[in-house]
Amino acid sequence: MKVSVYFEAKAGAHMVAKFDEEETYMACLPTLETLATSKGYIVTESLEEGLEINTNTEPYDNPIHEAVQFYWGERCPEHEDGCPTCEAWKQYDSAFQGGVK
Repeated sequence: MKVSVYFEAKAGAHMVAKFDEEETYMACLPTLETLATSKGYIVTESLEEGLEINTNTEPYDNPIHEAVQFYWGERCPEHEDGCPTCEAWKQYDSAFQGGVK
């Protein structure tokens, strides 16, 4: 089963990720919920059969990377504790790239 993930608010919903396995989605859900909550959104999802998934993990084709960049902006030149943008990218790195923790 395929899962499409959205960040939703009163104004509408924005798709932020697509997963081709529910197990992967469930592993990522806590980080998605933290990111959504910090921006005033909730996480919603839809389950679909036959959804085409882009498996390219390069940042320019990665929907999670694109969502973080859209909502939080470009990475700061250097990480600064307490900076909301830096903290969002830190969570992204921790969850999806095994980077900064």
